[in-house]
Amino acid sequence: MMTKTGIRKHAFILYSTDEKVGTLQDERNYKKFFMSPRGGCWRDMEEITCVSAGESRDFIMSELKRVTRGGLDYLIFVYSGHGFMEKNSTDTYLWLDSQREICVSDLLDMFRESALRQLSIFDCCRSFPEEESEIVGMSKVASELKESTIRQLYDWAVAASSHGQYVVYSCSPLECSEGGQTVGGFFTHALMSVTDSLVDIAEDLTPCLKTYHFDVEHVFPVAQRMVSAYTQIGLLNQVPDVKLPASGCNLPWAIIPRRAELSVR
Repeated sequence: MMTKTGIRKHAFILYSTDEKVGTLQDERNYKKFFMSPRGGCWRDMEEITCVSAGESRDFIMSELKRVTRGGLDYLIFVYSGHGFMEKNSTDTYLWLDSQREICVSDLLDMFRESALRQLSIFDCCRSFPEEESEIVGMSKVASELKESTIRQLYDWAVAASSHGQYVVYSCSPLECSEGGQTVGGFFTHALMSVTDSLVDIAEDLTPCLKTYHFDVEHVFPVAQRMVSAYTQIGLLNQVPDVKLPASGCNLPWAIIPRRAELSVR
């Protein structure tokens, strides 16, 4: 969908329906975040597509082609579910069921052709099939800013960002991605918790801030370090693989509502 600012963007969430690993909670958390003022007030259905991994592979791919048809300025792809790596291969596969899988490399090639700016988040295992574990929720967001203002500011940030493709995995090759039924994947939970904490602090510092948003490069490495710290003290065995360019990734991730309000006065 093209917004009033001329930005064509879409968030595509593909999720497993295996309730034991918390992927349904991940789907709810991401959708809630994107639609909130902090996430940029994306519009449900028009700009957000949620598809169950239980659908046929053909349906999943046709939906991806549908939302990217004509090209996008910004595509966010989120996968929460099972994944694996094959021996003697560097590729990660999204495991839909025993008969169906999708190679991440194939997806990234497709996205590279269909979006100027693209962020992929894969919250899944990258091991030779093993197991998965637990976490906490996301705070409620409140803002008096009009949705149209939030969306305009978010789109301005997209337009000002660099073109490119950025890939984030919740774990490193040969590792499992852990999670719990009530809170979802550990990395996704850490990402949402870090986002909320940074925005909460930033809103208290509003008079000192020179920006109204946090970029991907501000938030994702913090979530990476948070999960890695749990691994270092033996609570997890998971080190997120965040592939961002050395020069930084200025794709917008979260809006700071109180600061945004000052930006448009």
